[in-house]
Amino acid sequence: MKLALFTDTYVPDVNGVALTLKRWADYLKNQGHQVKVFAPESKEKKDSSDHIIRYKSYPFFLYPDLEAAIANPLEIKAKLDRFKPDLIHVATPFNLGVLGRRYAVKYGVPFVASYHTNFDQYLKSYNLDWAKGILNFYLNWFHQACQAVFAPSSVTADQLKEQGYPNVKIWPRGVDHHHFKPAKVKDWAKHEAQAKFKLEKNKLTILYVGRLATEKSLDVLIDTLKEIPPHLLYKLQVNIVGDGPIRQEIKRQAREFDLPINLLGFQQGDNLSLLYQAGDIFFFPSATETFGNVVLEALASGLPVIGAKAGGVKDLVKQAHNGILCPPGEVEAFLDALLFLMNNASVRQYYAKNARAFALKQSWDQIMKELLEELQDLVDNQAFFN
Repeated sequence: MKLALFTDTYVPDVNGVALTLKRWADYLKNQGHQVKVFAPESKEKKDSSDHIIRYKSYPFFLYPDLEAAIANPLEIKAKLDRFKPDLIHVATPFNLGVLGRRYAVKYGVPFVASYHTNFDQYLKSYNLDWAKGILNFYLNWFHQACQAVFAPSSVTADQLKEQGYPNVKIWPRGVDHHHFKPAKVKDWAKHEAQAKFKLEKNKLTILYVGRLATEKSLDVLIDTLKEIPPHLLYKLQVNIVGDGPIRQEIKRQAREFDLPINLLGFQQGDNLSLLYQAGDIFFFPSATETFGNVVLEALASGLPVIGAKAGGVKDLVKQAHNGILCPPGEVEAFLDALLFLMNNASVRQYYAKNARAFALKQSWDQIMKELLEELQDLVDNQAFFN
């Protein structure tokens, strides 16, 4: 099969969408299929691979992890004419995605989309609530041309079906459970992390991993910490891994309210897996996730999760089994959950064991195999009817 993938984020961007799409393209190539990736220009390095075609771009205002690429439609048409794709897969419904959709519709190429981001939920963070109706109308129009729309979770799939998206299917996410795994000895991982990141010793460690942005509801984490009694707060340290526009505001509040927060910046590879292993509780208040890759990484690392009862996180965190779900934005509920886990080591251990067991069932190979089979059936059916 020849697949053309259109996306406004791709490695070396570091976000769940970019990494998932890279894994998908690699899987297809390893299975003997041909892939062309149409993506924004990378500011980090030049591609050595000729299957990736880059275009100049600028940051997309709704989601800075995306780059809105500026491409010549005639050039893209010429490249697609030469490639002769059996299927077009669009991962982002804007600049590049529009050109992929246009070609598929005009020339009768099977066309699918994967849905990764609730863009409409980000509008409030940028004072653009007034545009929600316009955006949703556009997104619905865009996806009506698809033979299938793949959502990352059942919650997101139900949401899309309610909005009238056609033929919604689920393409879940996996996790590398060889890389993200519990420490053999938790104290060793804590000691190594303390030395590498200059952390305090003998502290219960709360971990957050992700973008530092308004839509991630990090104000819930800050406000929760403010409510913890001082005699308990001193027992904690909170490691925040990631970067983004509200980093300085978090730093300011940590200083003003004397909160035990360590801003560790962007981390990846062994450093990231070590920080998961050195954690005791994963705190993730975001209510805008279509899936929640970092939540699955935390579960694979054997961490109990406190998360918002919203979006894709609900598919991952099983109440009172591997974590605790709280109503989005309700600081009191998050506080109660955190205090409960702080004071119950045996419950943390029970959740941690279940967390790892759940993550072991989320195999990337099986997930990619099932997606490929779905797409191959779609291509074969189209060829039959033609």
